[in-house]
Amino acid sequence: MVLLKINGIGDFLNFKLTKNKLMENPRIEVVKNGPLRVFAPKMDVSYNEETNEKEERVSFCRCGKSLKQPYCDGAHKTIEPFES
Repeated sequence: MVLLKINGIGDFLNFKLTKNKLMENPRIEVVKNGPLRVFAPKMDVSYNEETNEKEERVSFCRCGKSLKQPYCDGAHKTIEPFES
């Protein structure tokens, strides 16, 4: 399990990557002035006591303005650039 604290999200966000033979090493990418992206074949994302299964790619909000927390909805495109 991976435990993350992301700017703008009050609680810790945790996600569990499901081991898959097709992809031994998940990839995490930080987009400048944008979201944190996680690439993995399958993962369980838990936030506010709710768990969702996601596949392939998940983009997490880093600006704190997304209306779909903890996920990115593109709100960072409407605010001043930020670095975190």
